[in-house]
Amino acid sequence: MNSKEKNLQDEYVKIVAVENGLHILPDSSKVWMKKGSSIRYNKAFNEQRNVWLSGNSLFEVTTQKGHPFRVYIEKAMIEVKGTCFDIHQDSKMKKSEIILYKGRINFTPENKEVIEMFPHQKIVYRTEEGEISKENIKNIDWENGKFYFKELPLIQLIGTINNMYNSHIRLDVDSQQIKSAFTGNIRYEESLKEVLQKICYSLDMRLREQENELIIYK
Repeated sequence: MNSKEKNLQDEYVKIVAVENGLHILPDSSKVWMKKGSSIRYNKAFNEQRNVWLSGNSLFEVTTQKGHPFRVYIEKAMIEVKGTCFDIHQDSKMKKSEIILYKGRINFTPENKEVIEMFPHQKIVYRTEEGEISKENIKNIDWENGKFYFKELPLIQLIGTINNMYNSHIRLDVDSQQIKSAFTGNIRYEESLKEVLQKICYSLDMRLREQENELIIYK
């Protein structure tokens, strides 16, 4: 290795998302970053495909034989096999969630065994306690910069939106309305209010803001 190559391996690029958007890595992998999130990677990225993530991002990783792709999050590492997955990190709750849409990944928590994930599975990792749970997901998918929902129950939908936007939306609806289900898509770069307006229009509900709280009601 010559001195120029060594310098590249010692230098890093840091990207901070000032708004929701797409960043393309040197290997053509896509990182759909949430506002306030950041990634850091080596300038010699095609030799060492390692990414350090702070915050929430969705990855669409290109396959490169012999060059594994790894994402480092709080107290854990994810090794990618060429795939599409979403990461949510909640620093207040000391919790990370990983949702796999396509391909296969290995999730390796600190000082624990590797957990293999397959499409439409979710891992919840509570970093403080070291607790891990894995479950299957349905009604949610990802394609070309959009989340797709099919008959997703309202409570689950609001939980998903709160997770995506780090928001605290409250439902003020009766037991019958709460059984409503949403079918549609959400673009990654859409604002929270745009998303809520779309949901309210689809489900014939209304939105109000009250003391810095967003409330969906009939």
